[in-house]
Amino acid sequence: MNPISFFKQRTAALRVRYDQPTIAELLNELCEIHQSELVEIETPTREDRPNAMLDKTTHYRQLIKNLLNQYAGLVSRQLEPDMQTHVIFDDERDEYLWLQTGWSKQNRVYGTTLHVRLQNNKIWIEQDWTEDGIATDLIKAGVPKSDIVLAFHEPEVRSMTEFAIT
Repeated sequence: MNPISFFKQRTAALRVRYDQPTIAELLNELCEIHQSELVEIETPTREDRPNAMLDKTTHYRQLIKNLLNQYAGLVSRQLEPDMQTHVIFDDERDEYLWLQTGWSKQNRVYGTTLHVRLQNNKIWIEQDWTEDGIATDLIKAGVPKSDIVLAFHEPEVRSMTEFAIT
């Protein structure tokens, strides 16, 4: 069974077992079943959240890097031989990317799985093709919804969510 079919099958089973599984639950289940090991995705608790603006930005940078590394690391174990996962961190410009490149059969694959950036002390999610979205894990880590912008939605749509508009 190819990794995509396997992941879809396990996701369906998890949705029956858990009402709405998180990315961490899905990835942990996948690792447990496919790799015979359980990987916990660690995120800081709300109590660990810093108060100062500079510390907040530093905290968000580290949180984003940790999550991207964990997601990409788990998924890279399931990739076809000619596929690669790239995690790119630009702390100077506060841009963070997770890319997939390579070949699937005879088709070129080049895509952004996740693009997150920091701007005005908020986390802007520009692109997110993960199962439940990185916002779910950011909230679990104590990031308030008012500090998360779902930038892949137009501003009018953002105003209808519980997240920040800008």
